[in-house]
Amino acid sequence: MRGLNHLELEVRKGLLLWLDDMSASLDELMSILPEDVDATNDKDAMNAQTWLEQAKPLMFAKFRDYVSPENVIEAAIPTSIVLGSAVIGTMLGMPVMSALVGGLLTRTTKPSKAVDDILNPSN
Repeated sequence: MRGLNHLELEVRKGLLLWLDDMSASLDELMSILPEDVDATNDKDAMNAQTWLEQAKPLMFAKFRDYVSPENVIEAAIPTSIVLGSAVIGTMLGMPVMSALVGGLLTRTTKPSKAVDDILNPSN
């Protein structure tokens, strides 16, 4: 996620914040759930249900923001170019080099990183 340079800074920050929030919510859910599934009682079930009732609408609202047509297209076009370059490169026997070229074309790979990857392919 942090390497998706084609996303606008605010979108990327928002998505990272959403992922952090989701992780915290899942940690909270895990702390609510009993370790022994056979020992579940009505109180444990009610706690989990309450958490789900609160989390579900928030999760879908945030998810809708990130799968909007604009965000999907902004991610799909550069990805398609990089993957297409890699396919052509594979046919020519140089998939990594071609993927780097695709990354440079779409400005998702920094030139210094591409040069480093070309000169040090084992990294």
